[in-house]
Amino acid sequence: MVLSAHYRQAPEHKFPKAHDDAWDTYTWLLANAATIGGDPNRIAAAGESAGGNLAANVPQRRRDARDPAQCGGSANPEQNVHGCDP
Repeated sequence: MVLSAHYRQAPEHKFPKAHDDAWDTYTWLLANAATIGGDPNRIAAAGESAGGNLAANVPQRRRDARDPAQCGGSANPEQNVHGCDP
């Protein structure tokens, strides 16, 4: 399954609006993946050009959140395949 999300763009929308949109899309997908036929444990972010920058920011923000619910990973570090230690 592929989900393509639109994000707010500069110059009308200043930093970090686009990054916030990418994060909001990710957290929405975590919460709703099962209802749209996806697996919340198998989510990846990808993009090219500016979208690649936004996609790269998602796991960094996930790591910095240090919240297992937002990390999408297990609270058990041995099972955590998402690179986010709670």
